[in-house]
Amino acid sequence: MTKKILVGLVCTAMEFLTIVLNAFVFKIPLYMDCIWTVAASFFSPVSGIICGTLYHLPVIFLLDHNMLSLVYILCSLSVVFCVHIFVSYRKKMPFVLSLLILIVSMSLLISIEGGIIYSINFDYFAYIEESSANDFIYSFFLRGFGFLMSGILGRIPINLLDKTIACLCGWLIYKGFRRLLHQHHM
Repeated sequence: MTKKILVGLVCTAMEFLTIVLNAFVFKIPLYMDCIWTVAASFFSPVSGIICGTLYHLPVIFLLDHNMLSLVYILCSLSVVFCVHIFVSYRKKMPFVLSLLILIVSMSLLISIEGGIIYSINFDYFAYIEESSANDFIYSFFLRGFGFLMSGILGRIPINLLDKTIACLCGWLIYKGFRRLLHQHHM
């Protein structure tokens, strides 16, 4: 259990660092907020839950300053859930197919959750999110889609790319972690 907690805490710090680097250096127009959560989740659901919940705190208090963003922890927990399902069933089908299913299912689930959260926060709290999905969301809205549907559909293209990067990088990080732990017999 100690290893799982340690991995979760290390991944939390790395997740925050990745978000800061993306926000201030790389400025890639993606969320880039679950690479390390995916990696931790491959290691164990406990590690994933630790990373997926804790990294939100410094982001909110140091970068975002909007407590309403804490609700997006639900999306991080969905990442953990999707990876756990992937790990449980991946040996029953070819790896590439199972990874593709993971990416698509994670992207769709998080797009639905994120769209619902965004719509509720916007409707009730005048929440404005700085997001790469905003252009997509507004384009759907201007074409006559309702705000909720626009919030969901507008996130899908961004999440597909973002979660593809997160899953591939997370898998590679996990494999590196496993190799490092095996070499040091931890």
